[in-house]
Amino acid sequence: MLDYILYIAAFIMILSYIPQIIKIIKTKSSGDLSFITWIIWIVVMSIMFIHAYTLNDIPFMISQGGQVIMLLFVLCLMLKYHWKKKIIERKKQ
Repeated sequence: MLDYILYIAAFIMILSYIPQIIKIIKTKSSGDLSFITWIIWIVVMSIMFIHAYTLNDIPFMISQGGQVIMLLFVLCLMLKYHWKKKIIERKKQ
């Protein structure tokens, strides 16, 4: 029974990134987000994924692996809109 609860928690944790992703896509801006914070989260979650893998803890691996994927996706969106903004600013000059 506990495994099912952990799978549900892992799934909810992964889904928790969707509102941030939607906001970035809708506003086409990530200026209020810290690159360093998101990079640190990626590093930490990657380390936790490796730890879960060594323990063969499937729910924890799903949770941490899913978070790494979502964090990378957010970071890619942040970079995309950051560089897009820079290009637009240069064209205006």
